[in-house]
Amino acid sequence: MTVWLITGLLVLIPILCWRKWSRDFYGIPLPGPNSFFFIVIWIFWPMKFFHLCCNTWAEQYGPIFKLRVFTRNVVVINSPSVVRELFSNKEYAAIFNVREQTFVGKYLFNGNGVLARVNTDNIHSNLRYILHDGLHLNGKKVHEFEERVVEEIQSLTNKMNEVNGKDFELASIVRNSLLTTLWILLTGRTMSNGDPDVNQLWKLTKNILYLSSFPRDAMLMTFPIWHYQSTKIERAYRETLLIMNLIQTRCLQQDQVRGLAETLLKAKNRNRWMTVEQVQQLLIDVFHGGACTTVGAVLALFLCLIHHTDCQNKVIKEVQEKIGTQRMPRLKDRHKMPFTEATILETLRYTSIWPLGIPYKNNSHIKFRGFHIPKGAVIFVNSWFIQHSPNIFEDPWDFRPERFLDKHGNLVPAYHPSKKNLTLFGRGKRRCPGESLTQDIAFLYVTSVLQKFRILKPLETHMPSCDPYFYTMKGEVLLPPKFAGRTEKWT
Repeated sequence: MTVWLITGLLVLIPILCWRKWSRDFYGIPLPGPNSFFFIVIWIFWPMKFFHLCCNTWAEQYGPIFKLRVFTRNVVVINSPSVVRELFSNKEYAAIFNVREQTFVGKYLFNGNGVLARVNTDNIHSNLRYILHDGLHLNGKKVHEFEERVVEEIQSLTNKMNEVNGKDFELASIVRNSLLTTLWILLTGRTMSNGDPDVNQLWKLTKNILYLSSFPRDAMLMTFPIWHYQSTKIERAYRETLLIMNLIQTRCLQQDQVRGLAETLLKAKNRNRWMTVEQVQQLLIDVFHGGACTTVGAVLALFLCLIHHTDCQNKVIKEVQEKIGTQRMPRLKDRHKMPFTEATILETLRYTSIWPLGIPYKNNSHIKFRGFHIPKGAVIFVNSWFIQHSPNIFEDPWDFRPERFLDKHGNLVPAYHPSKKNLTLFGRGKRRCPGESLTQDIAFLYVTSVLQKFRILKPLETHMPSCDPYFYTMKGEVLLPPKFAGRTEKWT
C-alpha cells in the first residue's frame, strides 16, 4: 500500500508542478464549452447554425473562448478590440496573420491562392501585392472595366424593363448578372461560346462553400479518406475540379487574354518565382471570393431596400440629385453620395454575410491577457456577434444607415467606432483584397437600378424577411434566400 502511495505521489507531484509552471509561463486555459457538447451539436444540429452556437458561447464566455473540435483547438474572438490587438499590434501580428490549412486550400487550390492559405510570408506578400494591383482599378483599367460592367448592367435593366410591373425572380437575374460581371473582371470580355455558363460558375461557388464548411473541413482534415467515402463530397470535389479546369483554360486562352488574367500573366513574366499554376489558382481564388462576397452583399442590399422603403427613397433621391438620369452612374460618383455608401456599409454590418470569416492560425504559443492561446489553434473572428452586439452598435438589429453618417450627413471617417468595429473583411495583412471591389460593384448595381426603377415587393409571391437569421449558411457564407420582386419604372 505504501509503495503504491509513494508511486502515486511521485507521478502526481511532477504533473502538478508542470501544470503550475505552464500556467505561470503560458497563462491559464481559455474558457469555453466542453468538447462533448460540440460533438453532440455536430451530430444532431445542422452545422449551418455553427455561427449561432458561437454567438451563444460568446455571450456566456466573453471576448475570447476556446473549444476542441476533433484534434483541433478552436479559438473564437468576440471583441473588436481583441481583434485589433491580435491582428494589428506589432507584438502579435506576425504570430496571428497566418491562414489555417484547409481541405479546399490543400487539395483544390494547392496552397497557391492568396485567400487559400499561402503561409510563406514572402510569397504571400508578393502575390497579394500583384493581386491588389489587378483589383484596385485605376486609370485606363477602371475605364475599361466600367464600360464592360455598365453594358452588363444595361442588359440587366433591360430585362427588368421587359417585366415592369410584374413579379419576377429578382434574386436570380441579379445573381447571374453579378457572375457575368466577375467573369468580365477575370477575362476582360463577356461570356462567349465555350465559356462556362452562369449555372456552372454558381455551382463552382456552391461546391467550394460546401467543402469549406468548418465542421466538415475539420472532419476532412482529420480523416482525409472521408471524402472518398461520402458520395456527395466526392461528387462536389470532382465537379469543382472540372469547372476550375474549364475556367483556367478559357481565361488563359492564347490571343484572348485580357482583364485580371492579363495582369497576372504580365506579373509572371516579370517575376521568375511566379508560376502558371499560381496564376491559374489566383484566378479561381478571386472568382470564388468575389462570387461569395459580392453576390451575397448585393442580393442582401436589394432585399433590405425592398423591406426598408424609407432608405430606398433616400438612395433614389441622392441618385437623382447627384447623378440625374442623363448618364449612367460611375465609380467617381461614390464620394459625393454618402447615404448610398452608408447603406452599403449598413448592409454589410447588418447581414454579416461572413459571420466567422476565413480561419486564421497562430504559429506559436502566446500568453494574452493572462490566458494561454495554444500554438496552431484555429482562430475565428466572430463578426456575427461583434456586429450585432448592443454594447458595440446601438440597436444592432435595426437597419439604420445613418449610424455611418455624421451630423452633417457626411460619411464618418475610418477611425469612427462604427467603421472601426466592422470586422467583415478581416484585419492585418490577411485582410480581404477584394473589399473595395465588392463595394464598387454594389454601388454601380444599386445606383444604376434605382436610377430607372423603384424596387417593390411582389404582388403574388411570398417575400422572405431581410433578417439574416433567416439566411442560408453555405460553407463560410450567409446567403439571402431566393426572392422575387417587382419594378416600377420612373415616368
